[in-house]
Amino acid sequence: MSLPSVVESCVPRDEVLRGGLVDKHFAAQLDQVIRGAVGYHDYADPDSFFKITHPTKGLRDLLAGTFARLSDNASAAPSAEHAVYRYETSFGGGKTHGLIALWHLASGARPSDLDDFIDPALLPDECAVAAVVGDSLDPINGLTTDDTTTFTMWGEIARQLGPDAWAAVRESDEARTAIGKQVWLDIIGDRPTVIVIDEIAQHLRLLATSGHEQSRDLAAQTIAGLKVLFEAATAAPRARIIVTLATGTEAFEAETAEVAKALREAEVEQLLSEAHDVMERPKGAVGRPAEDDEIGFILRRRLFAEVDENAASTAAQAYRDLYATLADQGVTVGGSATDDPAGYAERLRSAYPFHPALIDCLDKRIGPMPGFQRARGALKMLAEAVAALWRADASTPIINLGDLPLDNLTVRSAITTSIGREALDGPAVADFAASTSHAASVDNERWPAERLATRACRAAFCNSVAGGTQPGASSPDLYAGTLAPGETPEAVDAALEATSLVAWHLTYDGARWRFQVEPNANRIIASELSNVPNADITEELDRRIRRQFASDGPTKAVHFPTGPADVPDAEQLHLVVFSHEDLTVRAATAGEIPTQVVDVAHRCGTNEQSRTNRNAVVALVADADEVEPMRDRIRFELAAQRVTADSERLGQFDAQVAKTLRKLTNNAALESRIGITRAYTHLYWPENAPGNNHLRHLQLPYSDYGKTPNGSHTPVIVEALRSHGKITDTPPPTDLLADASGFGKVRTEITTAELAAMPWRGHRQKIVLNPTLVTQAISAGVRNGTWVYYDQEAQRAWGPDDQPPNVRTAANTLLYTPARAAELNLLRKRADWPAISAIVTSTAGPFDGASLRRELTTTLGGEPPKAEVLSALATAVRDGRRIAASLTSPTADTAPPQLSATEIEEAELDALYIYVPADSTQPPPKELRRITVEGETAGTVLRKLRDAVTDSDVSEITALTITASAEASQGTANVRALGYCASQLPRFECKITASLQAEFDGLQGGVTADLAGGITDWRRIEQTLLTLADLGSAVGGSFTMRLTPPAPIATDGTDWEQFRSVVANNNPVALRIEVEPAHSTPSGGAQ
Repeated sequence: MSLPSVVESCVPRDEVLRGGLVDKHFAAQLDQVIRGAVGYHDYADPDSFFKITHPTKGLRDLLAGTFARLSDNASAAPSAEHAVYRYETSFGGGKTHGLIALWHLASGARPSDLDDFIDPALLPDECAVAAVVGDSLDPINGLTTDDTTTFTMWGEIARQLGPDAWAAVRESDEARTAIGKQVWLDIIGDRPTVIVIDEIAQHLRLLATSGHEQSRDLAAQTIAGLKVLFEAATAAPRARIIVTLATGTEAFEAETAEVAKALREAEVEQLLSEAHDVMERPKGAVGRPAEDDEIGFILRRRLFAEVDENAASTAAQAYRDLYATLADQGVTVGGSATDDPAGYAERLRSAYPFHPALIDCLDKRIGPMPGFQRARGALKMLAEAVAALWRADASTPIINLGDLPLDNLTVRSAITTSIGREALDGPAVADFAASTSHAASVDNERWPAERLATRACRAAFCNSVAGGTQPGASSPDLYAGTLAPGETPEAVDAALEATSLVAWHLTYDGARWRFQVEPNANRIIASELSNVPNADITEELDRRIRRQFASDGPTKAVHFPTGPADVPDAEQLHLVVFSHEDLTVRAATAGEIPTQVVDVAHRCGTNEQSRTNRNAVVALVADADEVEPMRDRIRFELAAQRVTADSERLGQFDAQVAKTLRKLTNNAALESRIGITRAYTHLYWPENAPGNNHLRHLQLPYSDYGKTPNGSHTPVIVEALRSHGKITDTPPPTDLLADASGFGKVRTEITTAELAAMPWRGHRQKIVLNPTLVTQAISAGVRNGTWVYYDQEAQRAWGPDDQPPNVRTAANTLLYTPARAAELNLLRKRADWPAISAIVTSTAGPFDGASLRRELTTTLGGEPPKAEVLSALATAVRDGRRIAASLTSPTADTAPPQLSATEIEEAELDALYIYVPADSTQPPPKELRRITVEGETAGTVLRKLRDAVTDSDVSEITALTITASAEASQGTANVRALGYCASQLPRFECKITASLQAEFDGLQGGVTADLAGGITDWRRIEQTLLTLADLGSAVGGSFTMRLTPPAPIATDGTDWEQFRSVVANNNPVALRIEVEPAHSTPSGGAQ
């Protein structure tokens, strides 16, 4: 749901929009209104006053109860029967507003919106009214009005009630002696009379602490006079006394040391206690000017001319949905927002455009602070805030703590200077209240639209200025003061966490975030920045860049080349990282390929000849605008290390600061990493783009870059190339490979090694990092008839009708066009059992090897290799066919020893005699051969092994040999995974063979380990050796385990299943498994 901004839905009063309002605009002072003082028009003029006054329930009760009693209609209002009405203080201008409203109506004012405040029928035609304010009374100099001077409370009341009343008490006033009950009854008579006594507690303090004895005596007289006045009002049927006592208890407790001391004196405390007793004694009513849920109405009526109620309802519903969702998720939001989302949303609707969290903080946290003057301070601050927000055309959907424009000095001073917390002004400006603040920099980087860091800091700051035993904001406080619909608590947490890494005065104690005057760990480190030499920064940055963009798997990194000669011309992906000292670009012009990048992409060698493998070079260049921020992050990290490495210096700070310093030092390494990846964002790679030097540019996005604390960032570059289609994970199309090499057009044959080089040659090609993709493409080409594959070692060709070959890319494996293969007679039939059987069974006599080969040449249409014939004979013997081979020719009387399949494979064909044995001569028993399977994943290998064991009728196994490789892309993870298997197979004896090699950036040579022995001995050095290997820039090798059970295990037994399960669970990859069946020969080929 998209909410309108408050600027769109609300219209502030003109004087609020103009700004610059002074205290008296919000100072509802009863005595000034009564005396007609200049500058109080909004309060002294009834119509203006009632337009800015919200008719709270407390105000309506006060007016109804008072005027119902004065009209002798006590049944018309609940409190009308009480002659004395004690009016308690509250936030929002309610108390003094109520007294002024009462005075206006008692004085005869009848505003146009009277019905909103009281039933007009309750108002008497005429009424006597008097109102005194305690701090305006002066027992020494007196209070002069229209040439009449009064010295006491009763004297001032009588003066306002008329000449006759004043004449009756004048002498008592001058004598500072309270008058009796009858005098009051005579003054009041039966006419409607209302008397307001405001701020009497302050008057009593002044009297009790006076250095004038007569004034101190007057304090007791005043209390006695109040008692008599209350008794008289109770006896008079149409009189009411409105009295306030408690105002100022907090506001004056920190006035001056002298006053504070005076207030602690026993006699003053006794007087105030007696005054309270007097107030409590009559059966009077107690009223509150406003309840908490009415404060919002008061504020918005005072500050706004118009408020769109539809917008208020829409906002309330949106926030209700937000808090209900958070409640379901178990998140607590302060102010009962998640305890009662519906009730809180109603508070929000009535307070709109203000958020209840803002009102609660001003009311309960900042309001009680001495100097804030609660209602006046809040109204003045909010008026300036509204003026600033409207000037800025703010987009905020509501005005919350996080939305206060605390970058405005007037707004900020209202909650700092006014309460004696001006020392927090500097921290505010440094950390969040300026466009150059730390929170602003975090927002610019991560939350440029939401400004979440700044808003969360404002909420924390407003909860911090109050001080007290628990300054600052808890998470529920922050969520209440910051969150808007569509935002999450996690984002608020992240914003403050990010800000805390750079802010100078923001702290977190595990429960509350707060701002403090004292510098935090960030500021301590900042003071060390100037001591870090530039040379140290340059050296460390170069080292970090090399490490961050290191060689990774099939990708070779080339750092800081000075020219094309530094970049090899090879069939391997080269990531060329240019030094930011030599070359930078800016985002706006980065698409114009720099000359240095073009030279390295197209040329190679010291003579700068044309590069053959143009598709093998990608370049990474730094952004000019990010170089200094990158250096700053390195500078900060080095400064942090200097502080934390000095144990004596670290010991000067308290434990929490020292802990934070260590945390910042650790985090600084990650921030440096982020800074480097944010600088090195311009990637160039080969592309079919003639107009752009056959190069394409991409500015890598910032999202989540550098978030992994360790390891090379090179895989991110590779992934970017993959996501933009430059690197492929599928076999390249055979027609593209053929076109690129000229195969089939100008060439009838090509080596597989040359074909495999094609993806590295032309910029039109996609980069193939996995060489098996090329072999798969070659196999696909065999199947679809694009070419014929020929292996010179095996002296065999494979065409579309053959089982797919086990392709090798080498100089001695070739591809021929079908026509050329036919010309070379490469696709003749293979020597196999049916062909041999037809020849051998055609005559009873034996064949020597040479004769058999000649017969096969005729049958197959071409001469088969000797090895092919031997392999076919050995397979036939293994399969139990009725055929035999021996080294001597059989006769009618003698039967020479028959050779086993393995012996046939190792023999010379021309030395053999092949024949069909007589029926009485049994062929050698069927031989169980070793089974070898391999694959990229454990699951694939285990499935192959299961099928091979089943197909070979293997029922028992005597040993297993498992080999895993260590590769640069995975380090030693594969070796570790295979090693875990041994620990989970305790019934097997385990022997290992390890061959590991590691290279290290910046160092010549490498580390090589060739080890063999028992698993127990391996365990002693395993962790140390593998950890060392993982530190290398490149690692390779293999790890082999030979597992031998105490007795042969059945392939349908629990030991076999346990072995399969353990390997599957640990999942070593690039795996090879060899199984030795029971009764197998010492060696054999793969099946």
